[in-house]
Amino acid sequence: MVTVVDAIRFWHDFSSGETLLDRKQRTDEQDTRKVVDLLIDQIEFANVLIVNKADLVDEESVIELKAILHKLNPDARIIEAAHSEIPLCEILETGLFDF
Repeated sequence: MVTVVDAIRFWHDFSSGETLLDRKQRTDEQDTRKVVDLLIDQIEFANVLIVNKADLVDEESVIELKAILHKLNPDARIIEAAHSEIPLCEILETGLFDF
């Protein structure tokens, strides 16, 4: 299971307080989740986390983001990327997912 984390938008989304309804992204009328809840769920469930747009933020920000991702999911493989360009072998048939 792969989750892509936007290095530029992560902190905005993490602290926005917006709901999925605010963004017109809820799944149904009962979906009252906040954006941060969905973000954390996706990070915690993933086996591979891709920190995309890592080239557009400073190195210290990438290090800080990767540290937070590691705390949320210490078992996930974390990969930095620019333009979502990564070797396919990093995300396909990794054998990491076990429901």
